[in-house]
Amino acid sequence: MPKGKKVCIIGAEGWGSAISTAVCKNVLNGKYDSRVHIYVYDELVRSQYLSNLMNEQHENIKYLPGIRLPKNLIAVNDLLEAAQSADILIFATPHGYVKSYCNILEDYVKPTAYAVSLVKGLEHTRDGELNLYSHTIAERLQIPCYSMMNANSAMEMAQGKLCEMTVGCDNDAHAKELITLFQTENCMVFIMDDVVGVELCNTLKDLVALSAGFIDGLRLGENARVACLHLGLKEMIRFIKNFNPTTKVSTFFESCGIANSVVSSFADKNVTFANNFVTSRKTIQEIEANLLNGRKLLGPIIAEEIYAYLEHKGMQKMYPLFSVIHRICQMEVSPQAIIDTLRHHPDMR
Repeated sequence: MPKGKKVCIIGAEGWGSAISTAVCKNVLNGKYDSRVHIYVYDELVRSQYLSNLMNEQHENIKYLPGIRLPKNLIAVNDLLEAAQSADILIFATPHGYVKSYCNILEDYVKPTAYAVSLVKGLEHTRDGELNLYSHTIAERLQIPCYSMMNANSAMEMAQGKLCEMTVGCDNDAHAKELITLFQTENCMVFIMDDVVGVELCNTLKDLVALSAGFIDGLRLGENARVACLHLGLKEMIRFIKNFNPTTKVSTFFESCGIANSVVSSFADKNVTFANNFVTSRKTIQEIEANLLNGRKLLGPIIAEEIYAYLEHKGMQKMYPLFSVIHRICQMEVSPQAIIDTLRHHPDMR
């Protein structure tokens, strides 16, 4: 008979599958149920359902090819069945599915359970405010939800290469538990009691990556990239401190903050997209079709949500780089507009 706390991973794309390699190993060491459910939004891959392939071949051939998945990982294509009696829910799903999944789960989650969100993105509410997806999950399910912002590459983590992860958690007991679940010999987990700061750092770094990609596409060189990083990080820190005054400066020095933004400005889908956007003169949708097989890139969506919030608050002038990134993505101004934004940025005076 299985015993101990049950863990469920919701979402079987790259990060959901990658994190399962650590979780499934660590549940065998202590107080957890040895079987970990992962909810799979079923799709046909090579004429077979992905959940069946994962259970039979122990590999996610679509989202994490070449990585052997643990045998105690059970792929389930029914969300309620996957999450039944779960004590810890790990959300690793695209942001667009969060609300609908919470609607399905809200009457079935254990009141003693808690969640961890790997979800990036922001929800623009009807009154012009912004909501974080960790807050959405907590509100809908009536349980605590923490944020976990991952290393830059899911594949590298799954391959066992050295990496770091930052968890935003303000509950000491849950924090210790999450370390036992996620930390491995090659994956160091750092806890910050700053759920909002950790989540926003990992979300806003996509805007820094977009700006770097525009610089690449314009062939402006590494010095201009440094200016983008410098001013993008200043706007990121300013935004987070305005949005959540209790965020600690130390959060920005964890791997979720400055470090991740620097890496993302060189190696990130948003950099590749922005470079292509400048050089090809294609629309966002055309580039997504070529680079991502039609899937939506999150960076331009985040830029739109941030801009709508700044416009609602009348704060565009405080964030000229974030503002011009959105306007470039929407083709309201040419990519060259980023040059004047850097030259005349208020933080450069």
